Amino acid sequence: MSKKARRIMVKRRLAIVRFLLSQDRDQKNIVKVGKSKYTLKHISEEDFVRELDLMEKDQLIRCSSPVFNPSADLTNWREIVLLPPIFQYEKDMKDKKQEVSRKQFQTIREWLALAISIVALAVSIYSIWLQHDRQQADEGQEEISSEYPIHD
Repeated sequence: MSKKARRIMVKRRLAIVRFLLSQDRDQKNIVKVGKSKYTLKHISEEDFVRELDLMEKDQLIRCSSPVFNPSADLTNWREIVLLPPIFQYEKDMKDKKQEVSRKQFQTIREWLALAISIVALAVSIYSIWLQHDRQQADEGQEEISSEYPIHD
């Protein structure tokens, strides 16, 4: 599944969660959804029912009657029981997104530190090599000057 498709799916589910939470419910957190109450224009009824089926599998909701049928439309739906995880769904999604961002930042920071260390090591080795090269050049000059002393 591509990132774009995943993002659309997450947005669709979030819209459905918001829709369900905005509906009137009783003390047992039962929401009654039917064709007349369905107001999500950008999500078809078939996609809505399919997403409800997935939400039931994820234990966010439970349908009391009738049994889920992904090919059904909303005329068959009566009651949806909202389970406790659905009330924290939006916050959990935001926390998960922040955690992913934090991990990405940490990874970038680690790679940057590694790159800086490698560059510092390379500069250090190059500096030692230059110093050694100069010493050899100076020793070579001393040998030449001792063979041919300069007399004034």
